[in-house]
Order: sequence, then structure tokens, then C-alpha cells
Amino acid sequence: MANTLAAVNKSHNIAWFNAQAFHTAATSLAYLDQAYVRLVANRPALTVKLINHPLPRNSTNRVQEQLIG
Repeated sequence: MANTLAAVNKSHNIAWFNAQAFHTAATSLAYLDQAYVRLVANRPALTVKLINHPLPRNSTNRVQEQLIG
């Protein structure tokens, strides 16, 4: 996944992630966004809080989980 930030100095920033878990893309982009905001705002202690809740499971998913293990 790549993110182009052309507003500052036409830099290209890449956020690498492992696609095996669905939350890794959002976490990777959150870290990239946090680094960018820290740079632009000149606030090195600034943090971004990311909350990633899983989708509610339906009955089909629960049955599949029980069958597969």
C-alpha cells in the first residue's frame, strides 16, 4: 500500500503491511498518518488513536469456525 503526500515536498511514503490479518492495513496507515502529522505540526509527541473493532459474526461464520476449528 502506498500513500503519496504531495502537499509538503512531493514525497512518496509507503506503508507496508501483512495482508494475512485485516487490521494490519489500517494500523500501517495510522502509523504513516501519525508520522506525517507529527512532521507537519512539528509536534513529536502527538499520537493518533486507532480503534479497530471486528465485524459482528453471523451464524454462518460461527458454524464454519466450529467445523474448521
